[in-house]
Amino acid sequence: MRPGHDADPLRHRVGQPVPGQAAGSIALPPNHADQVGKIIFRVTDLEGQKTRRIPATNEIFEKTGNFARATANWPIDVAPPGGHHVTAIVLRPNRDKN
Repeated sequence: MRPGHDADPLRHRVGQPVPGQAAGSIALPPNHADQVGKIIFRVTDLEGQKTRRIPATNEIFEKTGNFARATANWPIDVAPPGGHHVTAIVLRPNRDKN
């Protein structure tokens, strides 16, 4: 270590300000938004037991062509990396089921 330097700046650890998040997304069919209802991401453990259902939010990312996706985020303590499956459930329009 050089004199006057307490630590290697590349090895300095900074606390993470928010808990880690996982994300899921699914493409929506262009110009057919009226045929897609609510979208829910179902998170299950590796044995298939449900751990959580997360509603997705839709976002248009390219107005030309009406390209959109549905996304959802959840904390990694709900589903640790490598220890879960995610399934996107696409419901029909006007169907109010969770």
